[in-house]
Amino acid sequence: MARRLPLLALLLTPLLLAAAPADAATHAHTVNAHAVHAHAALERDDGKPHRHTWVKRTRKEWVPPEKKLVQVGTDAAGKPIYELRIVKPGYWKTISYEACSCGATKG
Repeated sequence: MARRLPLLALLLTPLLLAAAPADAATHAHTVNAHAVHAHAALERDDGKPHRHTWVKRTRKEWVPPEKKLVQVGTDAAGKPIYELRIVKPGYWKTISYEACSCGATKG
């Protein structure tokens, strides 16, 4: 059974994502790089390096709607009237990746 998010989380998610860095790919790479560098120092109690155990994970990512300024008519003086219209609605995209208990991710 799918886990339901509270209504407040559903309402705030687009706002939080709008405040996210414009270059999300670079941000994700930076976060992954930090996790990989942080895990390099991790060692087991016997002094051997950590061995990754990869687990498949998914997350939902909001893709904002595409908007376009279109001419919807003219006023009495013949000047064009423009409106911002949604060309393509927003949607949730599922991202698949693999994660380890140490925080490292791939994919």
